[in-house]
Amino acid sequence: MKSPAPSFDLATTLADHPLSRSLRDAESVRIFMEHHVYAVWDFMSLLKSLQADLCGTTLPWTPPRDPEAARFVNEIVLDEETDEVAPGRYLSHFAWYLEAMEEMGASLAGIRSLLAVLQRGAPLAEAARGAPAIPEPARRFLLVSAEVLDEPLAVRAAVFLRARESIIPRLFAPIVRELAAGGLACPTLLAYLERHIAVDGEDHGPRAHALVDRLLAAAPEHRERAESVALRALEARQDLWNDLHSAVRVSAD
Repeated sequence: MKSPAPSFDLATTLADHPLSRSLRDAESVRIFMEHHVYAVWDFMSLLKSLQADLCGTTLPWTPPRDPEAARFVNEIVLDEETDEVAPGRYLSHFAWYLEAMEEMGASLAGIRSLLAVLQRGAPLAEAARGAPAIPEPARRFLLVSAEVLDEPLAVRAAVFLRARESIIPRLFAPIVRELAAGGLACPTLLAYLERHIAVDGEDHGPRAHALVDRLLAAAPEHRERAESVALRALEARQDLWNDLHSAVRVSAD
């Protein structure tokens, strides 16, 4: 069985979004990063939700019901949570992104406020609404993410594939081209983006496809829901990109 596809190619629309062509100076990149960091965090949260369901992370331990699916997810987690970003140096991609933000002088106040509220045990929707300093476009994106985390496993996996893994290389490639053409000094951000273009396009993306196909074959009753929620998640990303483009344009005026 094939994994679900949105009813129209919103991924292509996102890949051609004018936002990438707006990232021409340090200020526009800072604005981008202060919003996009929540999508970086969301990616890890969604991935770890799949791992929790598939990989036997509770105590006492019990064997995973589907070892092949568990292997798919654990291999993605290995790179995303403990990647070798330099010889002998291991970081999560989220921590790596925070380093890129610091290098550019972007504010970490909003993302730190979200993490602080979450660490006190608040649900994501409550934290997204109540944490200070979160930009409103990012807050709206997180509220959709909170809804996704309540979905069945196969639906969450479809969102991870369709609205995360499969689109990331297409979203990041034009940003890399624009930053490189502009000669902006942001080496950590460029390294982060280039790493995701490579690993998501060549390895993680195909693994996510295989995982979704496997999960929907086992739970075909979730196929229609998986398609609709994946589309909603893509629309949330488009809304974030639209709002970000507007914020960057305002800063340039």
